[in-house]
Amino acid sequence: MTESESTWIMSAFQLTFASFLLISGRVCDIYSPKFAFISGVILLGIFTLGSGLVVDKISFIVFRALCGIATSLVIPSALALLVTLFPNPLERAHVIGIFSGSRALGIFTGLLVGALILQFAHWPWIFWLVALVTLPMAAICMLLIPGTMEAEEGSMPHRQKWRRFDHFGVSILTVGMILFIFAVTSGSISGWGSAFALAPLLISLAMVVGFFFYETRIPAEVAAV
Repeated sequence: MTESESTWIMSAFQLTFASFLLISGRVCDIYSPKFAFISGVILLGIFTLGSGLVVDKISFIVFRALCGIATSLVIPSALALLVTLFPNPLERAHVIGIFSGSRALGIFTGLLVGALILQFAHWPWIFWLVALVTLPMAAICMLLIPGTMEAEEGSMPHRQKWRRFDHFGVSILTVGMILFIFAVTSGSISGWGSAFALAPLLISLAMVVGFFFYETRIPAEVAAV
């Protein structure tokens, strides 16, 4: 990879992670936070395993983007699980504090472990280590998380859940976020005056405005479906 191409190792992950958070939150609302959390953990394990196996740079960046989508499923569903499993306000505050602190500790520890792996082993083990942790963890969560946990609309038929997903509104904002983050990333690489930065930036702003316009005009129709 060239130096400019290597920026997409992190940017691809951040782009899809931020862009798909809205969809992931909606999945938790309509379906089950347990389903979203376990699905995200399993997909993260599979995609990180693939990240360490591929030898083509384009495939590697694609897997990094898929890891971002999987992680976006984990974060909102994890918070939803904590809120549901700990109804007591004091206990809930404690576990959310531990959750937030663990994320900060994980960022620091991940950098340290990654540096050690690069020093004493081969780089794919950075990703394989994640897979070795997440896949067994998903199996454990299937057993430990109560199976009766359902989302607010959990009793609805599957077809009605699917129709309440608000596909058009979610799609507008998701594509707008992808284009916005792509524009910011491309601007730092190609220059802010380049078409790779300006075109997606302008389109993304138009789509975000369109999203808010659509959501304020069509809420009754979505609720009635």
